[in-house]
Amino acid sequence: DEAALAPDRWAGHDVIHLATHNVVRQGRLHRSSLRLAGSREASPWTPGTIAELCLDADLIYLSCCEAARPSRSGRFGLTDFARAFGRAGAATVLASTRRVDDAAAAALADAFYQAWLAGATKAEALRAAQRELMKGGSRWSHPYYWAHFRIIGSE
Repeated sequence: DEAALAPDRWAGHDVIHLATHNVVRQGRLHRSSLRLAGSREASPWTPGTIAELCLDADLIYLSCCEAARPSRSGRFGLTDFARAFGRAGAATVLASTRRVDDAAAAALADAFYQAWLAGATKAEALRAAQRELMKGGSRWSHPYYWAHFRIIGSE
């Protein structure tokens, strides 16, 4: 909820994982927002709001739809949650360019963290997680469930 995202609660965290929903408004980035639990009167977390945070996180993992979706116009780059967290100081953002299935995204995140904590680089861990979901017989073996996640920023 919004209280959990208060800027003073972000300091000192190397990894921040957000599993949430968002609304992407192509061409109107100031109206795109993360959907947070709690009061409907809470201020929306737009890319502009996020870019003003002061982060020193090594990784922001955005487990939500279209957080790194390319802009249709090509003018703005990413649409723009991933780029906003980068501007706020995150070294790396892991996010999806498309809509994601909640359960598949959770399975991908679990496999990613297992590989990363075992010593893989972020890119290697993402690839290992994708391969884990791709395995024959897996409920999420189709690329629809895992292929649209990407690493943005430094390794």
